[in-house]
Amino acid sequence: MLGLGPYNTISLGIIMNWTLVFEAPVAGAWWAFIPAAFSIAIITFSLYMINTGMDEIFNPKIRS
Repeated sequence: MLGLGPYNTISLGIIMNWTLVFEAPVAGAWWAFIPAAFSIAIITFSLYMINTGMDEIFNPKIRS
């Protein structure tokens, strides 16, 4: 998700790195971070919700 794979493919980490390399904040393009950061937040929240749901199903201590 954040560029832990091959370096020549597009990932969210590469997109965020390009915004820094091409000095988007200095040029006034602060919004260039928003798509990648929003995508990371949505993916992380989705994985958290899946984890919570699976924990409620498979953990006998939580089941009532």
